[in-house]
Amino acid sequence: MSNITSLWAKSAILAIFCIGITIPVSAQSYEVKEAETISTENVDDDLALLLTQRNSEETSENGWYVSLAPNLVFGYPVDINSDGPVAITTAPIFPGGPAVVANIPIDISLDTETGFGINGAAGYRFDDARVELEVAYTNNNVDGVTVNNLAEIPLDGEIESAQFMVNGYYDVPTNSRFSPYIGGGVGVATLTANDVEANIPGIGALALDDTGASFVFQVKAGLAYEISDQASAFLGYRLHGIPGQNFEVFDADFDADTLFVHSLQLGARYEF
Repeated sequence: MSNITSLWAKSAILAIFCIGITIPVSAQSYEVKEAETISTENVDDDLALLLTQRNSEETSENGWYVSLAPNLVFGYPVDINSDGPVAITTAPIFPGGPAVVANIPIDISLDTETGFGINGAAGYRFDDARVELEVAYTNNNVDGVTVNNLAEIPLDGEIESAQFMVNGYYDVPTNSRFSPYIGGGVGVATLTANDVEANIPGIGALALDDTGASFVFQVKAGLAYEISDQASAFLGYRLHGIPGQNFEVFDADFDADTLFVHSLQLGARYEF
């Protein structure tokens, strides 16, 4: 009987010992699983935050912007031709004689100096593409006129142009602060000759003070530099063509050849 009692006592002690070992191990296992769960939740939170930031950065590529750019406008010729013969009253052939009226075609070429301009725009960015509305103004002084290929005569006056354009651009991604761009646009333009006056030997007084309007097109290319997330500066080249202008000279209609005007732009752009 004593042996049976001793055996039961030893069995109870062994069971208690096993339970004492099992409980800490189970607790430790639970703590490990809980730590793994917390760690997994932290990773998920970090991943969600990263995706949110990335989506926010991608969204910021789209949005409205405004830009302003002064222009250096290179000199260009303005060639205008009469639609047909023009009645020109010239001086008498001999003193005291009658004035002579001749019907001749007239070709006029004005030479302009390097001038200035400015353009402003408001647009919207779609990632690497942009569309905008632009208003531009240029002014060049006239320094000489040639009529019917005679000797050039110096004179004063100026040629002004105002343009209203719809433009599109593509910004080349470079993964840096520098971003080349190309673009183009179409619109309408006015061309104004202000106080262009000269006395042409054998023809008479030339007075050109008129405004014409026509279609206009342009191409642009340049390089932008990102100053901040919202502001950037750019240096660009601009070529705009103005065809089909019409003027009145010597009380007759004259048509201008297509003008090609080259400009350099240094401007800034701000994105909202």
